[in-house]
Amino acid sequence: MKMMMRFFALLLSAALLLAPGTAALSETPERDLSPLPDAWFDDAVFLGDSVLFALDQYCEYYEEMGDALFFSERSMHLESVTEGFLQLFYGGELFFPLDLIERLAPEKLFIHLGINDIRGEEGVEAEMELWGVLLERVRERSPETKLFLTSCFPMWVGMEQEKLNNALICAYNERLRAFCEENGCVYVDLAEYFRGEDGGIIESYSSDHYVHLSGEAAQLWAEQMKNPANYSVDPRSFDHESED
Repeated sequence: MKMMMRFFALLLSAALLLAPGTAALSETPERDLSPLPDAWFDDAVFLGDSVLFALDQYCEYYEEMGDALFFSERSMHLESVTEGFLQLFYGGELFFPLDLIERLAPEKLFIHLGINDIRGEEGVEAEMELWGVLLERVRERSPETKLFLTSCFPMWVGMEQEKLNNALICAYNERLRAFCEENGCVYVDLAEYFRGEDGGIIESYSSDHYVHLSGEAAQLWAEQMKNPANYSVDPRSFDHESED
């Protein structure tokens, strides 16, 4: 009888060790939530549509986010990047986006696209397929680059359309989050900081009562890019020191 009781005690101990939330799992180090330093972005490239231009201008003027490079272009969308429908200026030359990524081979590539894709004819799922094409081609050209995909911001409620509105933007962001989880990318979730009670962009964050951002919004964007809590994966896991 004593042998039987000892056997069940051992089974119970083993079950407790494997149970979720036990001490064995709590040994996982917690994420450092202190702000990322500007130098963390020294090896980063930002690629995006005209919405990104506000962050570009803010960081250049206030010398924020280290030596990050910004490439924003009006009406940029996923297909224009994957198929080379536009060129970007760098170092006195023009480059197709994928050629530029190959040339720079950044450690971190932040891509901010969505507004011009959501209103396309094919719908959100078709855009996810284009994200897959872009991801594959970036990894072919620059296999060591880590991709960070940023959420699409809400738009001005009074300018919503059938194929571009805040409900579609929310659906797009949720699908983009899932895409990142499925494909080893990092999702950077910032949309909620810009959303008002009506579901649209807060008035002081809009520069044109449409989709573009004010200087105040750009400041918030820069601040929240440094907040590790907004990243789906601990951003400090990509520090050079953590790879040594």
